[in-house]
Amino acid sequence: MTEPQKDDISIIFSEDRVNVGDKEYSIKPWTLKQLIGIWPLLSVLTASLQAKMGLEGSKAITANELLTLLQTDPQKIIEFLLPYIPKFFSLSIKDMSEEDALEIDAGVCSVILLKILSKNIAHLKNSLSLVVGEMATLTGAMTQPPSSEQ
Repeated sequence: MTEPQKDDISIIFSEDRVNVGDKEYSIKPWTLKQLIGIWPLLSVLTASLQAKMGLEGSKAITANELLTLLQTDPQKIIEFLLPYIPKFFSLSIKDMSEEDALEIDAGVCSVILLKILSKNIAHLKNSLSLVVGEMATLTGAMTQPPSSEQ
């Protein structure tokens, strides 16, 4: 018997399963509904992290700066993220409440957090760059004077 092959869509939208106590949760890329709920939280997280790193204003946090902070002072990142994790989990994982998230073992919590981020950050980054590229194309076409053919 041959194993069915996964098509591109099922690979892109694959899921991870995590057991927490007697419950099994599925971690998938965010739906639009989840993203709408998570976006304000991500905005608060980003602004707070920028302030903590002294990057207020227009300068964005780069992946290298975040990685450097994580490597040099992981305690600072953990202390910063800790209060947001229950809300983040409840928005990211279907059927998980903030109360459920508070009961997760700290080690399992780290695994779940990394799985959520790995499922979504690259996907979100790629999607946003496509949207920005398309918007630039559209706005460029809209600002071009109409060609006058004679």
